[in-house]
Amino acid sequence: MLRMPRTIALLMALACAGAASAAFDGPAPVAWRWAESTSTSPAGSPQVDDKAAYVAVGNRIYGIDRKTGNQLWRFPSGEPLASTLRNGCVLSGNMVVAFADDKQMYGIDASTGHKVWQTALPDPGVTNVVAAGEYLVVGTNRNDLYCYQLADGKPFWSKPYHLQSVLHPYLSVWQKNVVFSTADSSLTMVDIVAQKQKWSRGLQRLGPGAFTVENDRVYVNSNSYLIAFRANSGGDVWQVNAGELLAGAPSAGPDMVATVTRSGKLMTFRGSGKAIYAKGVDLYSSIVGSPLVIGNNVVTANASGTINMVDGQSGELKWNFVIPPLFKGLKEAPVGGRTGGGQNSPGGADGPGSAGGPGAAGGKGGLGGGQTGSTDVKYVNAVWTPTLNGDSLFVLAGDGSMLLFDKHFGVDLTAPEVKMVWPNAGDQISGQPPLEVIFKIEDFGVGVDPNSIKVTISGQDFIVDPIREGYLSVKVTATGRNKPLSDGRAKFVVHVSDWLGNTVDKVFSLTVDNTLAPLGSPKKPTNTAGGFGGGGGGKGGPGAGGG
Repeated sequence: MLRMPRTIALLMALACAGAASAAFDGPAPVAWRWAESTSTSPAGSPQVDDKAAYVAVGNRIYGIDRKTGNQLWRFPSGEPLASTLRNGCVLSGNMVVAFADDKQMYGIDASTGHKVWQTALPDPGVTNVVAAGEYLVVGTNRNDLYCYQLADGKPFWSKPYHLQSVLHPYLSVWQKNVVFSTADSSLTMVDIVAQKQKWSRGLQRLGPGAFTVENDRVYVNSNSYLIAFRANSGGDVWQVNAGELLAGAPSAGPDMVATVTRSGKLMTFRGSGKAIYAKGVDLYSSIVGSPLVIGNNVVTANASGTINMVDGQSGELKWNFVIPPLFKGLKEAPVGGRTGGGQNSPGGADGPGSAGGPGAAGGKGGLGGGQTGSTDVKYVNAVWTPTLNGDSLFVLAGDGSMLLFDKHFGVDLTAPEVKMVWPNAGDQISGQPPLEVIFKIEDFGVGVDPNSIKVTISGQDFIVDPIREGYLSVKVTATGRNKPLSDGRAKFVVHVSDWLGNTVDKVFSLTVDNTLAPLGSPKKPTNTAGGFGGGGGGKGGPGAGGG
């Protein structure tokens, strides 16, 4: 059984967050979900070509058939590695490359899964490994960059490129140059062939992974500013003040640039920096990785276990899906998730230093922050930005599973499941305020359309709170619009559809006796600041957190 770690490994893999000319416009059902047992959360985005998706999970690298989800190969094919692959993998040509925490780096034939070469890093690697043409670059814990030849794994540089500041655990490339940031809030490009700095820019505040390279531009989130640089020179193109502190990295397409605030609002801009939807679309939780711009749409993975697709022009939600745990009844660890430093919740904006290190998505939401008792796992976070290939969307989750969303390969003819979780169906309650009735709504195929939800009680429409992490709440308060319930049998009807139109009207009943004390809401776990259905923890990780 997959185990759910509370501290997820540092995420170092390339975000694959650029533009893509594809037909994926959502909603799309789950075509398959592949999974491998692991005690360590994987990292990075899936690497995909026209035949397979490639991931490094636990002690192995896997090639997965992109149409069926069947395993094509695994490396090693026999006993697993004694070490763990914590930093994702990269696909370049027909080679998949990953390194383990024992410093061994492997070049694997993408067609067969056979090892082509193996080499040892001088020191433990702390970044993702990136490919630029025939070269590979990786950063180590001594703030050194090393370059290797893709074909045989032999060193290309005779000595490392040493940095005077702490290297952030995220690398990107532009042509045959490597781009990286450091803890002094500098963004730097180094020519790989010449092993010389091409340019460097100092910024007010630059968190790990807060930049992305797309075509001939480098887009950066720095405090509340979204900035565009020229990739070849580092010169300014434009900058715009988003009005709120930004999180993660921006993303760009041919006609749109997208970014997300720390409070979880998605904002979109034109390639000139002019605002398109600057007031922001509330995603209700922090982002994992960076947005993914697909034409006029933006896909995000959020720390509430949710994959969202939003129209970047109108702000309309076009699709969302909550990633469920593989097995029902899984329990979280007794200590709940906390919001760490890093891309989703960097160090304080007014303090010195740069934001803390990245790391994959933090603790699960559900009942909110730290908890003294174990609770059911309600959802699983993606570990980084989804990968788009053609009209298929690949998502790597923190439990070691990978999901494919695809209209051609996926079929969903099943309506959502609805359960009354507070109180129990059939219970006898008071209908007087404060009263909260909570439903769990799940759809494992394509996701629940929140705009379809309607709740009636004894034939009367009731106002419902927006669905969060699969939970729907109906509240009766002294000052609210929902009226108290009268004595007798109260019939609840929950109407809900999934994104493909599969619909259910689920009926529940409660017996109302207004001589009883008001029911109220579920009690919060001891010593937790979170409430029922609270948001997930943010990105964790080391690094020099702002004060």
